[in-house]
Amino acid sequence: DYSALAGLVISIKEYRDKLNQYYEENRNLILSGRHSASIAHDIRSLNIGVAGFLNLVLNRLGETQEGTIPKVDKRGLIMARDNSRQIENLLKNFSMFNRSELIIYRDTDLVKVVRDKLNSLKSRVDYERKFNFDLDVPQGDSGLLVDADWFSTVIENLVKNSIEACEKNCHISVKIIKTCTKVVLTFEDNSGGIPADLLPHIFNPFVSSKKRGQGLGLANARKVVEDQEGEISVKNKEGRGAVFTIEFPLSP
Repeated sequence: DYSALAGLVISIKEYRDKLNQYYEENRNLILSGRHSASIAHDIRSLNIGVAGFLNLVLNRLGETQEGTIPKVDKRGLIMARDNSRQIENLLKNFSMFNRSELIIYRDTDLVKVVRDKLNSLKSRVDYERKFNFDLDVPQGDSGLLVDADWFSTVIENLVKNSIEACEKNCHISVKIIKTCTKVVLTFEDNSGGIPADLLPHIFNPFVSSKKRGQGLGLANARKVVEDQEGEISVKNKEGRGAVFTIEFPLSP
């Protein structure tokens, strides 16, 4: 019943829009943390069920013969799944923001985490056509261990930020440099840069240059970096875009 599937697609989009509206109308409540954890947990539980159903349907559609499923319906389901992923990302950022302290396990070299996450994002349907990247890293390891799970969220938030800031043809240049005293990760895009009035505040919660942005992604990126004894900064490169720099000291 394709009409039912179309209704599901519309419902998920409305659900995402209402979640965005909730954030806008309840910033002070969110900042105070009242009831926020339980609300996020309930929404995430519902969203997991929706995402699981959509993946199941899409997997089954992929097994059918070409031409038996109208393309418009499959595109609609993919769009619904992507909206569900956006909801999950919002909730993940929200949950991370409300944690007073992250539990860090520095178990994976920085080079592997960055390379694996970029390749993973590039293989996803909701990201694959939205950006390209080049990666310049030292041969072998960087000598710096980071928490793979948490630092992967930093990479995804930086990629997402660049994609949303670019009008089209988003290109990201990522470089890791190792010196005797530190490891430096630079992340440069061609977005045109961050507005000058927002630049000093861009890592603050709820600061965003995007109309529908929640302003939690970069705030959480800073939290993850600082909880692993690093520093993150950003500047605009004339004629290019934003350049994020993450520095970690190396133990003597």
